[in-house]
Amino acid sequence: MTKIWFLLEEDGQPRRPPFETVQDAKEAGEELVTRGLPLLITRLSGMVASVGWRYDYEVSDWVETPLP
Repeated sequence: MTKIWFLLEEDGQPRRPPFETVQDAKEAGEELVTRGLPLLITRLSGMVASVGWRYDYEVSDWVETPLP
């Protein structure tokens, strides 16, 4: 089973540590917006086009991912 991590953006950069579940993030009071891709959750600001972050297991780090 693949472990899914959720990362929230803060000032345009990924904030660490990531949350392990959506519920963990919600319990911490975060406002979550998902765009339907696994490993991708970001906070959107107004009408500004946004990017998300996904965990890339090949490089063992978060990589910037444009939202569709």
